[in-house]
Amino acid sequence: MDSALRLSLVIPFYNQRRTLPSLLDSVLINNFSGLEVIVVDDCSYEDCKGIIAAFNDKGLSIRLVTHEKRPFTKPAR
Repeated sequence: MDSALRLSLVIPFYNQRRTLPSLLDSVLINNFSGLEVIVVDDCSYEDCKGIIAAFNDKGLSIRLVTHEKRPFTKPAR
């Protein structure tokens, strides 16, 4: 684990392709060092990999966790 890491932001994702970029823009604008962003794909029908790749290219480090079976929001968090 990185010793500079101070905060983890977990974003449960289920069919929110329209709103995810706005949320990630807000995170990117704040430019918080030591931030770990984790997007948890809760078996969404909408693909978020392209959005995550675009924000990784912008310098926001995002880790994607994908559920095999949809356990719903509580386990995703």
